[in-house]
Amino acid sequence: MTAGSAERPLVAVLDYGIGNLRSAQKGLERAGADARLTTDHGLIAGADAVVLPGVGAFGAVMDALRD
Repeated sequence: MTAGSAERPLVAVLDYGIGNLRSAQKGLERAGADARLTTDHGLIAGADAVVLPGVGAFGAVMDALRD
């Protein structure tokens, strides 16, 4: 772990405006992560892990990320 605390890894949850992002964030927090919804490139680059919620809507997610 580098970006989060020694006890809680920092997980960037990409906020691309699609899907139930808050549900993913809360699940990660319950699992012990410092999960943050973000579009900030610096936070994403410095995170211990990155999550792209909404695998079931992957095509729409990729379109949103391209825009």
